[in-house]
Amino acid sequence: MLSDRGGRYLQSLQRQATHAHSHCRFLADRMRPLAGWIGAGDTGLRERAQRLQRFFEDVEEHYQRVVQAAEQPPPDDRRARRSQRRELQATVGEMRRKVDELDRMVLGLEVEHGLQARASGHHRPEADG
Repeated sequence: MLSDRGGRYLQSLQRQATHAHSHCRFLADRMRPLAGWIGAGDTGLRERAQRLQRFFEDVEEHYQRVVQAAEQPPPDDRRARRSQRRELQATVGEMRRKVDELDRMVLGLEVEHGLQARASGHHRPEADG
C-alpha cells in the first residue's frame, strides 16, 4: 500500500468535491426562476425551499472543508493521513448524497411548477423547445 505522502488523495478528493460543488451551483441557478413561485406558494412549498437552502449551505460547508484540507500539506504521520483520508472521503460522500437529493428535489419543483403553470394557463408552449 502506498503511503501517499504527496497528498494525491487530497487532490483526488478535492476534484470530486469541486465536481459536486459545481453541480450544486448549477442546481442553484435552476432554482432562480422558481423563486417567485415558491414565495407565493403555500407553507409546504416554502418549507421544501428552506430544506433545499439548508442542503445548499451544507454542500458549501463540506466543499470549504475539503478545499481547506487540500491546501494544507498532508500530515506526516501515516495514521493521521489515513484518518484524514477517511474523514474527507466521508465528507465528499455526504456532499454527493446531498447533491443527488438536491437534484431530485429541484427536478420535482420544476415539474410541479410546470404542471401548475399549465393548469392555470400561464404556460407558453413555445418555451418547451
